Amino acid sequence: DKSVRSLHPVKIEPGEYEVVLSPLAVSVLLTYMGFVGFSATAYQDGQSFVKYFANQQVFDAKLNVVDDARNPKTLYAVPVDGEGVPKKPLELIGDGKVSEKSICYNSFTAGKEDKKSTGHALPPIGDYYGERPMPFNMVMKPGDATMEEAIADTKNGIFVTTFHYVNPVEPTKLILTGLTRDGTFLIEKGELTKPVVNMRFTDSMLSALKEIPMIGKELEIVETTTVPMVKLKKLRFVGVSAY
Repeated sequence: DKSVRSLHPVKIEPGEYEVVLSPLAVSVLLTYMGFVGFSATAYQDGQSFVKYFANQQVFDAKLNVVDDARNPKTLYAVPVDGEGVPKKPLELIGDGKVSEKSICYNSFTAGKEDKKSTGHALPPIGDYYGERPMPFNMVMKPGDATMEEAIADTKNGIFVTTFHYVNPVEPTKLILTGLTRDGTFLIEKGELTKPVVNMRFTDSMLSALKEIPMIGKELEIVETTTVPMVKLKKLRFVGVSAY
């Protein structure tokens, strides 16, 4: 059905739009936030936004994220990390705030600061992540909304199924860029109307996640995250794909 509805997409002007994100899209953004924001490697290199915004109200107060590898509702639930250190829940975002305690350490990065590992050494999964500790079982606290309610609440916005080619632009300000994919639709007066040509977003997650009108009540397991759908007050789109 989504494939058929995506035929003959229209181009719309770049700009700031209300956005309804499916759990898959939320997972992509959260995964990159974990990679560039909550890793001790990034923190020690001065590249983590946490270093500059700790204990401030950087996100909507409704946003709560815990890395919890012992939660059976996560895909990679394990009792210990790649170095055998016992896993335990670590609050990454609490009521929209982060702190130095949000940082994920393995034994190597912990040793640099005379701290204990938080149990975030990755298993030997290839060279992509290297020795970088990072959250691998992120669980977002659900809200009380449904996808239908979020769409109905949107006057002029965009529904995003997911993103790809996401990369950090300015990690210290949590600026990410990426393209929509797999079904992007215009929302007009509370209804999905036309399919939209894929668009590029470039925005700081500190801005995009500052106002979250709705969070879904249903959680979905998506790779290294367990997340609901999310409605953002605004997300900045800067370009339109050629097709």
